[in-house]
Amino acid sequence: MQRLRYIKQLGCASYVFPSANHTRFEHSLGVYFITCKIIEKIQSEIKKNYRDQISDSEFKELKKAMKAAALLHDIGQTPFSHDLEPYLYDFFLEKIENDDLEDAAAHELLSKLIIQKSDRISEIFNEHSIDKELVGNFITGKQLENYEYIFAQKVINGDIDADKIDYLLRDAYFTGVPFGNIDYNRILDMFTIWDDGQALQLAGIKKGYNAFESLVISRFQMYTSVYNHHTNRVVSTMMLYAFTECLKDEEKKDPSWLLYNIDDSIVSRIGSRDGNKLREIAPKKLGIQILFRNLYKRFLKTNEEILIKNVKIKNLMNRHKPFLYNNQFKIINEIGEELSNKNIITRTESLNHNIPYILIDIQKEKYFKDLNFVLIDPKDPDMEEVPHLKYIGRFLRHIKTDKPIIPWISYAFIQNKVNNRINREIEMSVKNYFNDNLGHEFWE
Repeated sequence: MQRLRYIKQLGCASYVFPSANHTRFEHSLGVYFITCKIIEKIQSEIKKNYRDQISDSEFKELKKAMKAAALLHDIGQTPFSHDLEPYLYDFFLEKIENDDLEDAAAHELLSKLIIQKSDRISEIFNEHSIDKELVGNFITGKQLENYEYIFAQKVINGDIDADKIDYLLRDAYFTGVPFGNIDYNRILDMFTIWDDGQALQLAGIKKGYNAFESLVISRFQMYTSVYNHHTNRVVSTMMLYAFTECLKDEEKKDPSWLLYNIDDSIVSRIGSRDGNKLREIAPKKLGIQILFRNLYKRFLKTNEEILIKNVKIKNLMNRHKPFLYNNQFKIINEIGEELSNKNIITRTESLNHNIPYILIDIQKEKYFKDLNFVLIDPKDPDMEEVPHLKYIGRFLRHIKTDKPIIPWISYAFIQNKVNNRINREIEMSVKNYFNDNLGHEFWE
């Protein structure tokens, strides 16, 4: 848990927003606080209306699991937050249960794994009679054996939950952008419990629609303006390349060592490596470039409209998932070889031990999905669902959010000191490479 003090909440975003130095530790405490507030609100609701479905003793156990999940939900976060997840995720893949893989994010799976394997956490959980499996499933969103507890899971991992309330407020405050100014007190007041006929659900009261809507829209705006800012993406891509190259031959690439012993100081450690083997030069140079903010520049951007609206390209991207996900650095090296063969750059510059001329940003993260948070009108005798919030969720998904469906190639980046002629030739080579391998043009 203390490792989170040294992992920034927004990873590489501090290279764009200098004041964004808040940590995952602070965020975890914030999620715990908000979870406790939500528990207070729904506890009175359950005692008043649903005591026959959830007993006092059951809710007492659920409270402990919710609070533990809130505090530990980010314990599996990687250095620079989500940016190094793809690498560590591949390391841990064989240790993660198959039925956990479909919907959970990488850091959620790693958090659950730590909770399951940590002797210290097991000791504390046993002392306080906390269900370790339930806490892990609250974090990953895995379907619960007892579906009656779904409302408790949604407090931790839902469409509108304690995690999103805290990170939107915190990230907006520390970056200085105006998008996360949500009325969280109003949202907390408007949480309620709704029986959908199968189980109790975490829901919202209809008259709080504007507060819930502002959270949904703020999240969308934060992704487009902060989390996916192109400078944030270039630092992330440089960091991922340096990190993976650096650890190729590390004796300590044991997954447990990686997860428990690395934090955001990894970039300084990479930049100050003493190794002088050829394969160690590239990560060291990239680490130094990151430290001194000598960054690559964006020279190609995905045409999102084509990717979102063209069914043919969606299917094409899905068919090429293994090629895109597993060969990101192979793609970079192959393009470098092609550039040297055409004498656009020298062969020495294209070798793997030097800094690559180009980097490709291929994202796996699931940014948005269908919004299933329910608003109800307590004055309605049947307590029927009011679909207003679903409409705004579908609207945002329509304009931006098919990203979960396909591999998402966002940008191509190039070294900063490249003249315009070489830049144009490299641009054509990159476009041709992807056209030849994927069979379609999708760059702007």
